[in-house]
Amino acid sequence: FAFNNCTKLTGITIPGNVKEIGKWTFVYCSELKNITMSNGVMVIGKRAFSYCPELTNIVIPDSVYYIGDSAFSNCKRLKDLTIGSGVDYIGDYAFYNCPELTNVKIPDNVTYIGDRAFRECVELKNIIMGNNVKSIGERAFEYCESLIIHAPAGSYTEKYARENDIPFVAE
Repeated sequence: FAFNNCTKLTGITIPGNVKEIGKWTFVYCSELKNITMSNGVMVIGKRAFSYCPELTNIVIPDSVYYIGDSAFSNCKRLKDLTIGSGVDYIGDYAFYNCPELTNVKIPDNVTYIGDRAFRECVELKNIIMGNNVKSIGERAFEYCESLIIHAPAGSYTEKYARENDIPFVAE
């Protein structure tokens, strides 16, 4: 299900009784600037907000545990991203081609970051990760030329950073 004509939609509030934002729900909402997700949302589906070029900030509530493939891909003006503490899965291409995104904190619950999840986030400078990440997909940070990964020393993330020649700072 997608909004057939959401080109004029500028803001949306998703109430707490909505448990899942289904795949393709707000894709191509070209004027969507503001999303308010209430605590209670648990799943953000595949391409749910993809190609929403006017979104500048997203706060994903703590109740969300799953961010689907390409959920926020091609959100060209996305600068501020807060990922709630409940998230444990970030899908393939989830934040692909969000070129203005600069800093991201991955919550401690996250165990999986998908293929190309942050690819072409060319302004991404810092990503802070906890100790529970067990898998980072292929080319997750490709074309993030200024990126520094911050994570616990000895973590899987440190190994990943070193194997992929990404600067690493032990936290």
